[in-house]
Order: sequence, then structure tokens, then C-alpha cells
Amino acid sequence: MKKGDKIGPFKVKKIESTIDIGNTIICDLCNEDYTNSDMCGGFIMGSYGVCPKCEPRMRARLKKYNEEDHIKAECPPGMTHREFIIRARGGNNIMQVASLE
Repeated sequence: MKKGDKIGPFKVKKIESTIDIGNTIICDLCNEDYTNSDMCGGFIMGSYGVCPKCEPRMRARLKKYNEEDHIKAECPPGMTHREFIIRARGGNNIMQVASLE
């Protein structure tokens, strides 16, 4: 993300902070920490990592509204959620906080 990029109807005014989260794994829906978890499952919906506990509820909601195509990647059988998300990041562990205009 950089100054001038569009996020929905807004434009990035300024990058306020850049944070390297390393191998921290937090569910984007329930905020549960999976950094040291061996639980398997989950998926990526858009840019959100959905944990194994939130997966059934979100799958039902996506199905109800015929939005299953929002699932971009699914955790392979036997792989931990932690490893799945780390691989999906591809080494990009950066979060940016921006002000918008």
C-alpha cells in the first residue's frame, strides 16, 4: 500500500505505521491466537484468514448468500491453520496502518 492507492471509495493519504507481525497468526474474525496452535483447517476469504472454529459458521453464511466464490484458498487436509496462513502470506508479514481521505 502506498500514498494515493484506493481502498474502496477512499484514497490512502499517509502510511502512519508499518508493523512486522512475524509468525503471529490471529483469526481475522474472532481474534483468537493460533500462533502456537496445532489445529487444522480454515480458509482465506478475500484477504481475511478464517480460523477452524469460525469456518463452519462462515461457510454456512457464504452458502446462504451464494458467496462461496469469496473463498480464495482452503487449508489442505492435515495442515495446521498456522502453517496454512504462513504459507499463504508468502513471507509478507507486514501490516500497515494508513490514514485515508
